Amino acid sequence: MPKRMLAAAALLSAASACSATSAVTDTDVCGPWEPSLRFSAAAVQAMDEEDIRQLDVYYGTGERLCGWSP
Repeated sequence: MPKRMLAAAALLSAASACSATSAVTDTDVCGPWEPSLRFSAAAVQAMDEEDIRQLDVYYGTGERLCGWSP
């Protein structure tokens, strides 16, 4: 029986520690993002389909979350 009580106390302690450290913050999700990335001509020529797909995701996310327009 003491092992169960010890386990329960450890569980409650861990749960309270999690709730005490998970404070809600007001974060600007668009802050670290920039709407225009600049690439040299050589960099554009070197892009493959995966690079272009990643840029499409980047700009699509910016449009959806930050209101960027093309």
